[in-house]
Amino acid sequence: MEIKHSIAIHRDVDDVWRVLVIDYGEVYKWARAVSSSKPNYEASSIGGAPIGGRSCHASFGPVEETITSFDPTEHKLGYRASGSAIPFFVRNLSGIWTLTPIGSATRVVLHFKANLMFRFSIVMGWMINRQFKRAIHETLGDLKYYIENGKPHPLKVSQSK
Repeated sequence: MEIKHSIAIHRDVDDVWRVLVIDYGEVYKWARAVSSSKPNYEASSIGGAPIGGRSCHASFGPVEETITSFDPTEHKLGYRASGSAIPFFVRNLSGIWTLTPIGSATRVVLHFKANLMFRFSIVMGWMINRQFKRAIHETLGDLKYYIENGKPHPLKVSQSK
């Protein structure tokens, strides 16, 4: 399964890069699906990435993300996700964030990939695909709101009360 979704954020590419990459361990500040996160300094850092990954507690449980590619010139960051919260029938969960300047704004693309075990892909593939699409859309919207407004989305704020 592959899902590619993009959004325009009305801020400079460096501002977006800072939130997504330099502050990679602090996703809990802006993503509704993440209640806590911290940098994983034990994971090996590659290609000059500021950290090797992050540990998150997402709405569905604990997740470890490891940075798999890092290109500050092209504004690309790849990651692999694993953890007990990811269902056993979902394999090779990964994503690539790509930032492209468009004038004074930034186009953000998240290219998400996951393999589903064959039987599950036939029976539940459509439903899982829809859930992932919804989560990606929400995450990109949360990122846009946070960067453009300097604070978390109101729905994120109301969740934490």
